[in-house]
Amino acid sequence: MLSQFALSSAFLASLVFDLQPDFRVFGFTLFMVVLTGVVAGLAPAWQASRPNLTLALKGEGSVFGEHLSQSRLRNALIVAQLAFSLILLVSAGLLVRNLRTLQTIDTGFETARLFAVEVDLGATRARQTEELRQQLEARLRALPDVQSVSRVSRAPLSGQAPETAVALTGQTDRTNLPETSYDFVSPNHLETLGVPLLSGRNFTEQEANAGAHVVVLSAAAVRKLWPQYTNPSQALGQSLGIEAGEVSPGRSLTTEAASPASFPVYQVIGITRDTVSGLVFRRNDPLIYLPLSPGNPNGEHLMVRTRTDANRVMASLRAEVTALNPEATLAMKATADWLDLQTTPFRIAANIALALGLAALLLAAIGLYGVMSFVVAQRTREIGIRVALGAQPRSILALFLKQGMRLIGVGILLGLLGGVGVARLLALILVDMSPFDPLTFGGVSLCLTLVALLATYLPARRATKVAPMIALRHD
Repeated sequence: MLSQFALSSAFLASLVFDLQPDFRVFGFTLFMVVLTGVVAGLAPAWQASRPNLTLALKGEGSVFGEHLSQSRLRNALIVAQLAFSLILLVSAGLLVRNLRTLQTIDTGFETARLFAVEVDLGATRARQTEELRQQLEARLRALPDVQSVSRVSRAPLSGQAPETAVALTGQTDRTNLPETSYDFVSPNHLETLGVPLLSGRNFTEQEANAGAHVVVLSAAAVRKLWPQYTNPSQALGQSLGIEAGEVSPGRSLTTEAASPASFPVYQVIGITRDTVSGLVFRRNDPLIYLPLSPGNPNGEHLMVRTRTDANRVMASLRAEVTALNPEATLAMKATADWLDLQTTPFRIAANIALALGLAALLLAAIGLYGVMSFVVAQRTREIGIRVALGAQPRSILALFLKQGMRLIGVGILLGLLGGVGVARLLALILVDMSPFDPLTFGGVSLCLTLVALLATYLPARRATKVAPMIALRHD
């Protein structure tokens, strides 16, 4: 029976999705909302229950308003709101810019018209599975729409590549050995992906069949293993021991730790361009290409490069597998879809952060506007006196803008400090950009400042239109 899976079994095993509603989270959220509402309502009520009777008997206006106009708590809440808004906006800005980078990232090879194929007959039929893969590879090569077919132990961009310990000449202490990602590949795999050689050569079909101990490294692997080299080509001809290099049927890659002296020794014959082979946010991951010999059980994936639309070949491939063995299971996925799958969490995080940032910006603007409107209303009589004594509208405007700018300035400063802390956490997933990106920090700070200034200006401008006679009669 033929079946198709959107994802490989290995990748599915690493993912856990729980879409069931969690009533504990819902209950906690509801409790926090109710608690916040109660606290926000009781705070001014508690303050109103402690009036200053002296001021009240003197008739100096609303005692409650007088207290609030001088309230440090009120100003602190506005400053905190502005600071948290800026932190969220900085996070959103970094994530949005990072998403755009990931969507246009150079993987080092052409992802279009390329897909991975995996066929399987079950763990108990390993030999029949290998024969099926060889037959399918031969049929794929015969298809007119197929440009190239190769074998590989792990499909590119399908997840984090496994790592192996590498011993350079003279290294005997295992605890200090570097670890590098690796793949077992057929000789034409680099050609199928379109990864160019920077220097040296690729291993041949004869070398792979004979189990020759030759290896091709990415430029990043050279930089990691020989940081003293100024040119990656200097690594050509060097020897290195690779723990995972000796693989035979029935032998797992995850063996017990061995001494570096027992590592199979390989000679470096080629250097390739760096690629994004595993996780998209780990660009230029050091990678070792080991030759895939006929007896190696790890060539589980076929990589197919097509001349036309890959979907057409993938559709016809179902019939080919059915003709070879109706009991086989088939898994296919375009490499471009792997890339899109990896960027999905970043897209979701960026959208959520952007929504939260914009909501916080709106709430901060509303809060600042409300506070400034309240202050203007409480100082209406004072404004009237100032105007009656000859104060100009611009001086009245400057009076309230200065008060608002003080709050905005402190909020922006605290928000930038908090944004630096958040940026340090986000640095782990940012690609090709600094976590302290000046464009992001400057842009969101300017945006928040302009919105906050507008929220301050509107009630301040209304204060300049107060009629002196009406203001003097204001209670």
